[in-house]
Amino acid sequence: MTGLPSGIKADRSLETRNAFAVDRDTAGSIVPQAVLYPSRFEDVRKIVAWANETATPLVPVSSTGERRRGDTVPMVEAAVMVDLSGMRRLINADTRDKIAIIEPGVDFGSIDELLRPHGLRAFRPLMPRSGKSVIASYLDREPIVNADVHWDPADPFGGTLIVTGGGEITLNGSAALEGSLTEQLDRGHRHLVTYGPGNVDLTRVLQGAQGTLGIMGWAAIYCERLPQVEESIFVASSNLATVVAAMRDAVHQRICTTAFVVDNIHLAMLLGLNVDQANTLPAWTFFATHAGYVHSPEQKVAWQRAALEVIAKKHGADLCHELGGKSADDLAVTLRDPVPANYRDVEFGAHKELFFLHPLSTAKEIIAAQQKHLSSSDLHNCPVGTYIQPLAQGTFLHVERVMPHAAGDDVDAEWTSLAQISLDAGAYYSRPHGVFRQLAFSRDDGSARRMIAAAKTMLDPNNIMNPNRFDAQEAR
Repeated sequence: MTGLPSGIKADRSLETRNAFAVDRDTAGSIVPQAVLYPSRFEDVRKIVAWANETATPLVPVSSTGERRRGDTVPMVEAAVMVDLSGMRRLINADTRDKIAIIEPGVDFGSIDELLRPHGLRAFRPLMPRSGKSVIASYLDREPIVNADVHWDPADPFGGTLIVTGGGEITLNGSAALEGSLTEQLDRGHRHLVTYGPGNVDLTRVLQGAQGTLGIMGWAAIYCERLPQVEESIFVASSNLATVVAAMRDAVHQRICTTAFVVDNIHLAMLLGLNVDQANTLPAWTFFATHAGYVHSPEQKVAWQRAALEVIAKKHGADLCHELGGKSADDLAVTLRDPVPANYRDVEFGAHKELFFLHPLSTAKEIIAAQQKHLSSSDLHNCPVGTYIQPLAQGTFLHVERVMPHAAGDDVDAEWTSLAQISLDAGAYYSRPHGVFRQLAFSRDDGSARRMIAAAKTMLDPNNIMNPNRFDAQEAR
C-alpha cells in the first residue's frame, strides 16, 4: 500500500485490522491491510481517487462498537477499511424547517444532544444501539418508528453529498445547486428534497447498496421538534388482527407519532424482561405515542388520546398504561436512550433476525405460515419474537422475526428454512442480509440483476467499493 494521500490517518496494526475481519454474525477470514480515518469529505474523495489509481478495494464503515450482518467485513484480499466514525460534526440545524446536516460518524448515542440546543431530535429505528451511525441506518433503510412522518422509503433523507466509487463528488436533491455548502446555507437554502438533479435520485440508489457504490460525505436529515407534551400507551389484545386493525386506523388518522406492534416475546425484550415473564404480557400489543409541539400541545394530545380510545373500542382492544410492571411512558424514554449493547442480545447473548416487507392486509397470514413451520421444526421450543412497523403512512409493513439464543447455538439451518418459508408466503427481502442474502435474488428473472450491475458499472467502474458483496453486481 503506497502513495497514500497526505494528511489521512492510517492504522496498520494487526489488532486493529483483525477487529474488522469479523462481526457478530460473520466469522470472516480476510484481514484488511489497513484502516484509514478520514476527517472530512475531501479526505474521502482523496482516498477513493487513490484506490482507483492503485486498484485497492475499499470497505466503508461508520458505526462503532459491535457490528453485525457482515456488510462491513471484507470479502476480497488486500481491502482497506475506510472508517468514517471520526466525522462527527453537526454541520447545520434549522428549527423552522426541522432539518439538520450531519456527517456519517454522528451516531444515535450523540445526535439528540447535538440537536437539543436547536429544539430538535432525530428520527430513529427501534431502540438502536448507541454506536450505530445515523446515516448508515438510514442508508440501510432501517425503519423508523415514527409512522406519522414516514412518506417514502428514502425518508428521512433530504439533500446529500456522495463520493461515488469512480471518485466523483455528486450533490443530490436540493443540494444540487451552485456554490459550496456554506454559501448555500448563508443564502438561506435548506436541503429538504432528496430527488434530483433532474430525473436522477442517486441517494435512493445508494440506499441498500451496503457500501458497494460510493460513500456519503454528509446528509441533510429530517428531524422532529422536541415535544412539549408527550404521552404513550399500550393497546393490547390476544388477537393479531385486532391490534393491526387498530394501528392501521390510528396511523391513517395520523394521531400517533411512534406506532408499532409487537408480540409478548418482543415486548418483553423491549421492557428488559426475560422470556418467562413474557407469558404474563398480552399476546399482541400496539404501542402508540401522542405528542404536542408548538400550538396547544395539551389539547392536541388530549384529542389524539380520545380518538385512540374510540379506535380501541371499535376493534375490541384494551388500553393499558402499564404492562409487566413498566409504564408505556417509561418504554418511550427507553426507546430514546440508546445503550452500547443490542437489546435483542441481552438475555441469551445472541440472536437471529429475519426481516422483510409485506402488505398490511395479509400480515396475519404470513405470521401464521411462519408459526406453523416453527412449531414443526427444531426451533419449536425457542422463543421467537415479532415486530411489525408500518411504513409509508401504513401502506405496507416491515415485519421482523427475532430469536434470542445462546451464542454457541447452531441454528443457521433452521433459520434459513424459516427464511425460505417466508419467501414462499410472500416476504419481500428489500434489505438482503444474513441467511436471506441469496434468497433476495432467487426469483429474479434477470432484470433486477442487470439494473444492479448497470448501477455498479456507472458509479464504481473499477469495482473498488466493497467488491463481491452482491453476486448481482458481478454479472456485468
